[in-house]
Amino acid sequence: MKKMTPLVKQLERMNACEDAVKWVGTKSLKTAWAECTRPGWMEYYLNAVGVLHEELCTSHEFFDGKTNAKKCDAIRKAHPYSSLPQDPYGQSK
Repeated sequence: MKKMTPLVKQLERMNACEDAVKWVGTKSLKTAWAECTRPGWMEYYLNAVGVLHEELCTSHEFFDGKTNAKKCDAIRKAHPYSSLPQDPYGQSK
């Protein structure tokens, strides 16, 4: 049995989709945040850790016509890794 990383534990407690949990694998939050190419996963994470969902919804006008990579870049710009809340399971920033 594989040892579960703090991020995988957190995602499972958040009821993240199986594909996201598999993709994360052994990545740290910092690495996953930098490498993610799925804006929906990033939005789900931000909503689950308490970022107001309304903030993300208002940004959808800006996202129209953009590729997933550009959407992810815009999310990272608005919510850089350094601004993410400390997770409740002890994974460090």
